[in-house]
Amino acid sequence: MPRYDVAVIGAGPAGVCAALAAARSGACTLLVTDRPVPGGNSSSEIRVWTRGATGGGNLFAEEMGIWGELKLRALARDPLGSVLTWDDVLLDALLSQPGLTLLLNTQLTAASVRNGQVESVTLRGLRTEREWEQQAHIYVDCTGDGYLSKLADVPYREGREGRDAFGESMALPTADRCTQGCSILLQSRRLDHPAPFVAPDYAYPLDRVRQLVDRGGRVVRADMQGSDCWWFEYGGRLDVIADDQRIGLELRAIALGIWNYIKNSGRYDSDNLQLEWLGLYPGRRGSRRLIGRDTLTQRDVTGGLSRPDAVAYGGWYMDSHPSGGVLSEKEQCRQLAVACYGIPFGCLYYPGVTNLLFAGRCASMSYAAFTSARVMNTCALMGQAAGTAAAMCAARHLAPDTLLQMALDALRRRLALDDALLSERMESGFLRADEITASSVRQPVGEADEGRWPLSEPAFVVYPACGGTARLTVESERETDVRMALDASPLPSRRAPFPQDAETLCLHIPAGHGEIELPAEGEGFVQVRLEPAPGVALVGGTPLPGVLAGSCAEAEWFHPCLTLSGKALYAPQNVQDGYLRPWNGPRVWASEGLGTAGEALYLRWKKPVQLESVLLFFDPELSMELTSSRCETWDPHHHYAARQGMPPQLARSYRLVARGPEGERTLAEVSGNDQRRRLHRFEPVACTELEVRITATYGGDAVVCAVLPNPEYDR
Repeated sequence: MPRYDVAVIGAGPAGVCAALAAARSGACTLLVTDRPVPGGNSSSEIRVWTRGATGGGNLFAEEMGIWGELKLRALARDPLGSVLTWDDVLLDALLSQPGLTLLLNTQLTAASVRNGQVESVTLRGLRTEREWEQQAHIYVDCTGDGYLSKLADVPYREGREGRDAFGESMALPTADRCTQGCSILLQSRRLDHPAPFVAPDYAYPLDRVRQLVDRGGRVVRADMQGSDCWWFEYGGRLDVIADDQRIGLELRAIALGIWNYIKNSGRYDSDNLQLEWLGLYPGRRGSRRLIGRDTLTQRDVTGGLSRPDAVAYGGWYMDSHPSGGVLSEKEQCRQLAVACYGIPFGCLYYPGVTNLLFAGRCASMSYAAFTSARVMNTCALMGQAAGTAAAMCAARHLAPDTLLQMALDALRRRLALDDALLSERMESGFLRADEITASSVRQPVGEADEGRWPLSEPAFVVYPACGGTARLTVESERETDVRMALDASPLPSRRAPFPQDAETLCLHIPAGHGEIELPAEGEGFVQVRLEPAPGVALVGGTPLPGVLAGSCAEAEWFHPCLTLSGKALYAPQNVQDGYLRPWNGPRVWASEGLGTAGEALYLRWKKPVQLESVLLFFDPELSMELTSSRCETWDPHHHYAARQGMPPQLARSYRLVARGPEGERTLAEVSGNDQRRRLHRFEPVACTELEVRITATYGGDAVVCAVLPNPEYDR
């Protein structure tokens, strides 16, 4: 058998991203999964739609990197969000990746460990009846349950720690063995004729279901779809691994009992409803959590992005489900909104096993931290970090702990260039231009339209601090006052708590149509949270990068009519300021419209430079969630607004042109682009001017986050 550089076990979000990251970093990579399709809980077998930092209320924070690339591709192929399309997007990416071998329906059964190293693993084809030993230089455990790490004698935690273990206020007073349960989903469709349903004998009877539903957040509707059924949850008081069959059968009994209730209780318009699909594979939330060099705790999750050793980030709520699941008398879940936070590299390996990394929900974290970091978008970023690190370890013959000490900056730079970090600034590592100009520059001046956002509930307005003034257009039926709180941060959140010392104001609103002036000093994004004010509405306007309004509670956005004065916010120089995405401001060049010939950036050098590659970062509207799949209906408690199509300002068609002593040369011409990050390599060319011309978007102005000639990659 061939000896691989990197072997990744498990093909959920973490495993898919780990394997692609390792192979793209030059490692000969093996990806093994015991399932017939990749994707883990997001696959067509389980059908949970992916969520992360933006779903938790954080703005400009949608996870990108490899996972974002796949989500954008799925959106472009199928705006309706079929989970079957998602399966094929993942398979396409894995099967077409050079240097990557995918083994489906293949089970890890054993591991040989000697002197603190995994020497080999034993694999068995579930349908081929073939068993063999497989070797690799570095292994990455993305099994979710940490099974390979358990075989390698990596210590782990189960259950929920007591409050004293890590000094966490969210922890229980005393430890227990419970965790969050598993869920099973269902999907239905409405026919044009009756569809009778007879429940099997093992299903929960109507009387028992009646006691469970419509309390504690367990909302039952006739049109429930997919993750509307997340609360069909059971098993948190059992061993979710050892008791898997018991949990799966009980979940099936619960789901069919609830469906029988919808069909036959007489409470719903359900005669023509047919049960189209019911999951057979319980989706696990948690099981083992491995003990790594570092442990992510509540203090880290609530501490922001301050960790210099972070290689991934999270931002989902601290989302704690009662261990009793659907049988619990408690509220169905407790959610504490948090700002984005960093996940350190030390959470992805155990120093006692020198050729093993791990990523996903089995990473090293306390139970309190796990309630946030367990979600799939966060697991995917951990997977990309682990796969990139594994390739670097294999190429440099290093253990992960040595990589942390010797090459952490190189790892973080690689992850930043691969669009997987949130706030990393590229101080160097690309060719800077002497001058940058553009065909046009968007002025931060709002133009009113017919849209209105009534202040009938708590609302927010976010805009960049500009060193000048911010004028917001409002309408009011009468003269009144509006109370508000203000905060400034590198990245805002519509839900995370404001600091206790946040400034509060009471603004006088005249009757009729007019402008109010808001503070715009300082750095970062200014966020205003407005209390309800009956009869007052925000006036809509043309979209401006970094400006957004909407509901504090729901994922409902609005483009307010707002004008900023002060520094140039959308100057072309922003594409080489070192930031690859919004941080302390929008950090983009934006055009003033889109002319018939398109809009262009011009990077110029006083003396000819040797150009070999160009890395581009566009704007896919990072405050809007991108999910792996969608359902026909959504219950409001998901706080989710589905995209209706591709991001309007994303570059759809563009070309790169170099000019220099040898004349003009077209380096790349792209149509039908569906990605934020595009790397173009070409034969070296002497260049004094690089033109980046965007000839079409998906409906908005041209917006570019970064243009990095000759980016320096490290293996």
